[in-house]
Amino acid sequence: MSTLSVDQLDALRAAIRNRLEQENAQETIRDIANRSMQNNLFHEADVKPQALLSDIKQSGIIETILDQINESHGSVQGSSALRADNASSIRQVSINPQNRHLYIHIHGGKAFSNYHDSKSNYLDQVSTLSVFLDFRKQRFCSKTVPYSCEPNFDDAFLLPITKDPKQLCKLADVNSMLSMADNVHLVLVKNDAYGTRAILSSHFMEWRHLLFSAQMKERISVPLHGVGSESKIVVGVLDVTLELLPKLQSCLQRDIVLTQFEIEKSRVNERTKAFFNYAKQWWKEYLQIRPDNNQRFVKIFAQDENGTTRPVCAFIRCLRGGRLLDSASHATRFVSVLAVSKADISSASAGDIWQSLLSTLVHNKGGVADHATLLCSLFIGFGLNAYVCYGTKARQQPHAWVMTVGVDNVVTFYESATGHKFIHDPLDVNELPHQKCQHSNQHPYTTVGCVFNNREFYANVQATDKVTNCTFDLLNESKWKAMDRQVLDSICSPEANPFWKNQPSLCPPSVDTSSLADKLEADLMRQVADYRNNLGLDTVFDTGLGYILQPALAAYELERTLGVSMGSDEFQHAIRQYIPDGETFKGCPLQVENCNSKFAFATCLRSGSCEEIIACRGDNVRLAVRAKVIAFPEDVVSVWVMFACKYRSIL
Repeated sequence: MSTLSVDQLDALRAAIRNRLEQENAQETIRDIANRSMQNNLFHEADVKPQALLSDIKQSGIIETILDQINESHGSVQGSSALRADNASSIRQVSINPQNRHLYIHIHGGKAFSNYHDSKSNYLDQVSTLSVFLDFRKQRFCSKTVPYSCEPNFDDAFLLPITKDPKQLCKLADVNSMLSMADNVHLVLVKNDAYGTRAILSSHFMEWRHLLFSAQMKERISVPLHGVGSESKIVVGVLDVTLELLPKLQSCLQRDIVLTQFEIEKSRVNERTKAFFNYAKQWWKEYLQIRPDNNQRFVKIFAQDENGTTRPVCAFIRCLRGGRLLDSASHATRFVSVLAVSKADISSASAGDIWQSLLSTLVHNKGGVADHATLLCSLFIGFGLNAYVCYGTKARQQPHAWVMTVGVDNVVTFYESATGHKFIHDPLDVNELPHQKCQHSNQHPYTTVGCVFNNREFYANVQATDKVTNCTFDLLNESKWKAMDRQVLDSICSPEANPFWKNQPSLCPPSVDTSSLADKLEADLMRQVADYRNNLGLDTVFDTGLGYILQPALAAYELERTLGVSMGSDEFQHAIRQYIPDGETFKGCPLQVENCNSKFAFATCLRSGSCEEIIACRGDNVRLAVRAKVIAFPEDVVSVWVMFACKYRSIL
């Protein structure tokens, strides 16, 4: 078969998809696969992809569909016609018949509100939608579709269901599945033309009603509610098919499954009520310690994106990034690159919304509290004794940051939104003025009311809540009032509430950083030329100088990640070697929010040093632009841009 171009492959895929839908072949293929899995259920060997492919070919479906495509479309733009014997080139997926699967097919959506506002003024692009799924530490993402009143996702997912997520070879029976209180977490995300994301809905979908369905299959409508202040409003409805594969030999009675749901709901309500009563009594005791304790920033509860009130400890988990993050320093850098939601920064402590970890990850954005809970979760995963501190910074603005306590009792603060860290050196109120000057606290934090993680909560009962005077000996009851750990575990542990499991895995980056950097660089060069042309200036770029800027950008990123500076001497030697005597060199590095060239160029023009380079005047002016993109998990990127020029000054 001759090589097909990208356009030809797209046309071919569209033709096959349309024919599959018209002939209802998806149902037939799934039935064939299901029969093969059932026939091999008690065999030691897995079902071989070749065997499945042979069964499908023998059914005649492939031949029929290909003949119909060839008749209606002929050859695909000059390429030879597809034949059934080429079907072995289809991507093969190993299917284990000893593993149960939840098959989810998202057909599309209906009644999506505000779709008429999705038009963007930037390059006439249109916003898009995508659905993220999380189930038992498994992450999936649908294809991206245009934002419309009735988006057509038409995407399917196969989610393994096992007794233990670590043991994928054990087939889950009906009783073990009934006891799995793991919902499928769906997050609907809107992607606009500027490259930013917005969460439209966060929904937990129950799937165990399939256990009393005779066909182990059901097509349902899933209403999606908004987030934050719109959590009571339905923003759209998803059309979803759920199916268990392979099918069970027999289903459960409806009453048994519904009774299980009621028992779980009752258990959660009892635990929640018990914790609320405990927290109420604990707060009463806390206020009796000091009269002014009610003025301190002690936050026991917060609302999530769905408007549900949770204990703040339930927002933190032991989160491990596998091989995607090498150290706590890399985790700090990853979280600091996430965009900060300005709405959350300026919100009052009683009215802010804290996102679940999954929502923060897929959003690629969050408030300062979201950054803090994510960084604390990653630190705990790396084995650090980490906590979120809640208090204030300048102007009594509510704020959250991360603290670690070392085995030597050294306390380190981390500003999760920027990656900056500070060693805490407490002041003694009895110290003399000249002794106080010896302390080196450079952090921006003013007061601290409480510290907490996924299993501990402490409220500040010291004479002052000023951070500079506080000690963080959390086990000292005269300085910190603790909540009972067992009580916290009963409500905040991942198993305590199916809606608060909040323990996703990280997704590896999928972006091509080299292509992104090349495109951003080329776009910026065009914009520099246009800008100088409006000033009546000619533009000549020096590609050799641009290449020499690359080590500098790598050094800047390394310094932000590990706090060490490397390669500066080599860079300076290269510049001195490249710039002739009598000429002047100027360079200005900047970190920008994303790869959007218009945003990047506007950011550069706001820098006086950078604007001076772009509008440089002189003799033999040569300009250079270099861009560097670093990818992190969840396709989060750190983007660096450096503008430089060399010229001979004319006095």
